[in-house]
Amino acid sequence: MNLEQIGSSVLANLQLLIDSAGIPLAVGAITDEDYQWLSSQFVELNWDFAFAEFGNHDNKFEMTVKLISSESGIPAGAAICTYNTEAKSFDIQFVESFVRHVPDHPLHGKMLKITLIAAYLFCSAVECSTVNVIEPDTQDLMNLYGSFGFRGDDTLMTASIAEIEHVIMSILDV
Repeated sequence: MNLEQIGSSVLANLQLLIDSAGIPLAVGAITDEDYQWLSSQFVELNWDFAFAEFGNHDNKFEMTVKLISSESGIPAGAAICTYNTEAKSFDIQFVESFVRHVPDHPLHGKMLKITLIAAYLFCSAVECSTVNVIEPDTQDLMNLYGSFGFRGDDTLMTASIAEIEHVIMSILDV
């Protein structure tokens, strides 16, 4: 399989996990409509930069998470990651939950977990040994990533795939 096929497989398997957990969310690739929304809304991260920098990479993995029952189709969360073929690392470039201040939303508190599960599935398919978070720019973010096994600083935080697997098994309660 090529990287695009692996990304599609990851999204399909991630959706199966979400469905089996009974969470009313749908994952998918970022669409043109999502791109327009992410580029024009008051979001915290600079998605225009993300799309310009990573949007045309052959080695990118991207996803949106949406509420199934929502007729608007507006993303509740999004992530852009890249696979570094030389370093064999999965690099989380951008991840954002747009509902982090909405406690009753099904995605609340889950966007990073979903992204880490996607990272694990992707890494398993390409024999990748490391997951990196690129430029977590606040101490709060560094603490959050640290709680999932990442170590490093505001430039780069790293976790081994074994550490990610341990975290995921606890998330999935396996």
